[in-house]
Amino acid sequence: MPKSMTIRSKMFAITILIVPIIAIVSNIIFSEIYEDYIILRNVQASRLEVTDPIVQKLEAATEGSFGSKEKYEVLNILMDNNKFTEVDGILNSLVSNEFSDHLESGQLLLMLCRNSFKAGWYDKSINYYRQYLEEYPEGHNIRNEFAGVLLESGQKDLSIAQYQKLIDLNPEYPEMYDLLADAASTEEETDKPQEYYFHIAEQAIKKSLELKPDREKWKKLVVLLSWQNKHQEVLDVITNCTPIEIREKDLCVSLALAVTEVSPLRQEETQLTFGIAQQALASDNIDTEILGPLARSARKLKYNELAKGLFEKLIKREPNNRALRYEVANFLHDIDMYQEAEYYYTELVKEKQNNTSIQPER
Repeated sequence: MPKSMTIRSKMFAITILIVPIIAIVSNIIFSEIYEDYIILRNVQASRLEVTDPIVQKLEAATEGSFGSKEKYEVLNILMDNNKFTEVDGILNSLVSNEFSDHLESGQLLLMLCRNSFKAGWYDKSINYYRQYLEEYPEGHNIRNEFAGVLLESGQKDLSIAQYQKLIDLNPEYPEMYDLLADAASTEEETDKPQEYYFHIAEQAIKKSLELKPDREKWKKLVVLLSWQNKHQEVLDVITNCTPIEIREKDLCVSLALAVTEVSPLRQEETQLTFGIAQQALASDNIDTEILGPLARSARKLKYNELAKGLFEKLIKREPNNRALRYEVANFLHDIDMYQEAEYYYTELVKEKQNNTSIQPER
C-alpha cells in the first residue's frame, strides 16, 4: 500500500475520532449557554424566583457567556431584588476588566451610583456620583439626581450647591429654580438658621415666576413669605393671584394671618378676606385649620357676625379646646354679647373647679 494512502487513512481515522468529541464539547458549551439564557428569560418573566443558586448562575454568566445587553439585564434584576452586594461586585469586576463587549464605562459607573444609593451606602454612592460628573460634567439629569441623593443623605448645603450649579449651566430653565426652591424649603437641620434657606427658596421661586408664571408657584411663594412673617408681601402676592378658592388651604391661612398683622389694609385686601370668610362659613367641608385664622381676621375687620359664626363652627369641631373657648368668650364680651360670653365663662369656671376638686389617688 502506498505511503500516501496510509497517511490519509490515519488522518481519516483521527478525524472520525475528533469530530464527535468536538461535537460533544460544543454541545455541552452551547447547552450551558442556552441554559443561562433560559434562566435569565424565566426570571424576567417572573416564572423563576431569584434564589441564591440562581443569583450565582447569573453572576457566572456575566463573566462568561452573556453579552452587554444580557449583563445589563442581569444587573437590573439583581438590583430590583436588593442583591446590592452582588451587583457591586459584578460592576467593579466589569469596570476593572474593561473587556470590549462590556457596557459603556459611564453606564457602569452610573449603575454603581444608583446601586450604592439603593443599598444605603450613601458615602460610597456620593463618591461614585462625583466621579461620574468629573468624567461627564454635562450630565444635567445626573447632577439633578446627585443633588437629590445629597439631600436625602442629610447634606442639604451640598445639595443646594449642586442645584445652583445646574442653574449656572441652565439659567433660562425655570425648572432649575423650582428644584433649588424645593431643596431649600425642606426641613433639614443644619448649622444655619432656617431663615437663610427661606431666603434662597424665595429668590429662586421669584426668578422662576419671572421666567414662567404659574399659580402653584404663587402658592409656594405665599407660604414662604408667610413663614418669614413678610405679611405685607403676602397680601401683595395674594391680591395678584385671585380668585382664591376655600379649598386652597395654604393661601387662605396665609391671607388670614397677614390680615391680622398688617395695618392699614387696602380695600381689595379687606374685600378678599370677607369673601373667603363667607365661603368658609357656608362650607360644610371647610378645613379646620382655616377656621381659626379666618375667624380672627374677621374679628379684626369687625365683621362680627361672620367672626362669631366661624368661631362657633370651630368650637363644634374642638369642643374641649379651653383656650379657644376663652378666646371666644372675650370676643363676645368685646362686642357686647354679655349673656353668651357669660355662658362660656361659667362653663370654664365649672370645669376648673371640677378638675381641682378631683384628688389624685395615693
